[in-house]
Amino acid sequence: MPASRRLPVDDALAALSAGERGFVLGAAWMGDAAVAADGLLTDEAQRCRPACAALNALPADERAATLARWRDQLTDPIPAGITDVHADWLRQAMLPESTSLLRAAVNGLPAAVVSIAAAIARERGDENQLSPPPLTDEALAAVRRVLFADIVSVDAEPADAPRLSSLIAQGAETLGVSLRGAPRPVIARAAAQIGQPAAQRLLDAAARAGNANERQAARDRVARVRPQDTRLGAAAAIGVYQLAESLIDQPDDDVLAIAQRLPLAVGDLLLDAVSRARARR
Repeated sequence: MPASRRLPVDDALAALSAGERGFVLGAAWMGDAAVAADGLLTDEAQRCRPACAALNALPADERAATLARWRDQLTDPIPAGITDVHADWLRQAMLPESTSLLRAAVNGLPAAVVSIAAAIARERGDENQLSPPPLTDEALAAVRRVLFADIVSVDAEPADAPRLSSLIAQGAETLGVSLRGAPRPVIARAAAQIGQPAAQRLLDAAARAGNANERQAARDRVARVRPQDTRLGAAAAIGVYQLAESLIDQPDDDVLAIAQRLPLAVGDLLLDAVSRARARR
């Protein structure tokens, strides 16, 4: 089967979390995945069953080829899109590893990944450590799988992955709308706290005409931000919450992929905000 050919079963699998995809693959190798899915919790079974059914419906040769392709994709030791992951997340993944194994694991990887490992070695005083131990291809792949286990693999940049600067700009816009009709000193203080260039976005939004419903909706969004979240800056926190609202129905892995393209503190807030937004429904 050509590698570029995408089947309906691929779309069914893409809607699942990493753990659910692993279950479908493992169950399919062992036998009838659809039967195995019946033993899952109700919500998990409901999500996994379409992929299992679509897989079972394939002709035997096509099913075997699809399983082999999935196995390669799900067990790739180097996550696809690793260079787009924010350095904070890669650093967090690398810190628990010993310097010698870390050097072996990143050898030959993109420069941005190698530089994080080198920085960790310098911080430990290990920059002059001898060359990493030789590893077989299988051992190296195993080390990399463990090292990058929490990094979501994506074939392309997530469509909804914004830069921190755009989140700040969106948050400043919302804050400005929420302040329409407020005394000028209040608006000026808010703009001063945000700083440029987002401050001008806030001032422009506050000065524009708009209806009461729009202003109230903005105030409701601002009110959802907890005091502890504003350590990132009020505009950034508001922008994160707005992004979270748009991700409520997205698969967990897609949300995590977006979070991992933001600084760690911002990504963690996004994951928490999505979780709480889902709970409010």
